[in-house]
Amino acid sequence: MFVSGQLPIAPDGTKLADEPFDKQAKQALANVAAALAAAGSSVDKLVQVRVYVTSIADWPAFNAMYAAWAGPARPARAVVPVPELHHGFRVEVEAVALALPAAAPIHSDARRSFIMGFTVTGKTALVTGSNRGIGKAIGEGLLLHGAAKVYAAARDVQSVAPMVQASGGKVVAIHIDLGKPETIRAAAAACKDVQLVVNNAGVLRKALPLAADSIDALNYQIDTNVVGLIRMAQAFAPVLAANGGGAFAQLNSVASLKTFADFSMYCASKAAAYAVTQALREELGKQGTAVVSVHPGPIATEMADEAGMSSMAEPASLVAESMIAALAAGEFHAFPDSFARRMWAAYQGFAKTVVEANLMEG
Repeated sequence: MFVSGQLPIAPDGTKLADEPFDKQAKQALANVAAALAAAGSSVDKLVQVRVYVTSIADWPAFNAMYAAWAGPARPARAVVPVPELHHGFRVEVEAVALALPAAAPIHSDARRSFIMGFTVTGKTALVTGSNRGIGKAIGEGLLLHGAAKVYAAARDVQSVAPMVQASGGKVVAIHIDLGKPETIRAAAAACKDVQLVVNNAGVLRKALPLAADSIDALNYQIDTNVVGLIRMAQAFAPVLAANGGGAFAQLNSVASLKTFADFSMYCASKAAAYAVTQALREELGKQGTAVVSVHPGPIATEMADEAGMSSMAEPASLVAESMIAALAAGEFHAFPDSFARRMWAAYQGFAKTVVEANLMEG
């Protein structure tokens, strides 16, 4: 199970933003423990904890409190410095823990994968657009978490040569251009051992709706960001099925939920990709394939630089960690960075009760 970011908010709703760090940290940890208990889990079943702090100077104090709180439990743990948190808080804690599936009835075998976790340890993955930015960080993150092999897919295979050379044989370069379906089919035929597909590659072209080039910009982005996704799913679904189901992760962006005028054609393509990802969750679920929709905000990449968002950008490693945690927890959505998590806080209720629900049941 995945416990989304817990903030220092008391059970009566009091926000502790003005309290000392130790009081904020204790409340955030207490909220995590309460969420675990409510879901039938506990602190001793934790497998991963991620802590966001606005000052790395607070880490030693948190570490001492965490040791007392966690006791003998020794989950994987990461600290992520961030520029700010919601409401001016100084700490936020999220966690992944083991738990039995809820006793609610499952009405269709097609929903089986919706409650299953997928761990990357020992698995073979393929990541598109892996030569830079988020794709490169995801490939590195998968290796850090014990993946046996990563196919680093890129339009220019020479661009992933440094990653291949540094991997000790664990990274294999593969040619994929989402705009060229023959390269996708060839990769699927060559990479028969893939158990996780991460479709990260995408394009961005700024255009206002009334601009003369808006339709050209839309068509260009739809072909890569939407049609490319469908091509990847169609080509690799049989491969994943042959390898026990596996998992499929799609990079969709917060732009799939909120339109920014300067990037409206990009947002339209990402909204369409998000719609396709929801359908893939249902269709691939029939063969036991878990699906994750990843929605980063501004991330420190060349694309963010081109979009003029460098001042807001956070490390690409957050995306890898969030995706891997969502896979392990059996979650459909992943919102990695502080901007994205603020959006998730507002969107989560709708996502859980509408997007992730089976509304066709009686």
